[in-house]
Amino acid sequence: MSTASYICHVCHEEIADLKGYLYVLYSEIAEYDRKNRDFTEKHTNDRGWLVIRGEELWEMPNKAPWRSAHNKCLNTSNDYWIEVSRARDVHQLFDWTLHLSEKNWLGSTNWFSMVRELGVIDREKGGGSND
Repeated sequence: MSTASYICHVCHEEIADLKGYLYVLYSEIAEYDRKNRDFTEKHTNDRGWLVIRGEELWEMPNKAPWRSAHNKCLNTSNDYWIEVSRARDVHQLFDWTLHLSEKNWLGSTNWFSMVRELGVIDREKGGGSND
């Protein structure tokens, strides 16, 4: 089974177990929610449909990013964090996905794309869709 490696976004070195965490900033979740609400209002027509032209896709806000960092590189005491040793393999990431799915803010983050990019899910063996 593959395991995920995490690189600190501050110092760009690999993070060993118990030396860092994955985290998301609540302030960035709130910012995404505000920008997404504004975007949706701007592009909703009089019938209540969201209508976006191709050139307007670039205006869509980016979801709040999950990042990884060493304990020594960053303090995230007021944000949501997961110690890296608890999110190394597909089973742990699945458990976290179930847990996080109960949070009303998960859809405002890039959790799902981040998990896909970790490379611990083997799509050749039916480990996920290509969406």
